[in-house]
Amino acid sequence: MARISIYKGIIVVEGREPSAKILGEVVYKSKCSLSTQFESLDCVKDQLLEQVISLGGNAIIEFNYRQETSILGKFPLDKFHQKLRWYGSGKAAILPEIRVQEILERFD
Repeated sequence: MARISIYKGIIVVEGREPSAKILGEVVYKSKCSLSTQFESLDCVKDQLLEQVISLGGNAIIEFNYRQETSILGKFPLDKFHQKLRWYGSGKAAILPEIRVQEILERFD
């Protein structure tokens, strides 16, 4: 069974959801800069959810994410020479109202 959560009013499914009507792919890739080391998973979700909402969706399904660290310079153990990138993707979707209510009841 897929892990399901609610983030800022949008249903997030880390797997498949048979009742979903797919609206399109959503993707986020952070830029490689010093500021990205302070990003979090919430930042990734925020960026993806903006895309979901712009497509008219109420859910993101097949949500997945990862971090990658690249080491720059001669001192790989020095945190100031490391850069972090976040990646996130999924599918914007509309879930039927009855399914939305079933999910919301789990979190009450």
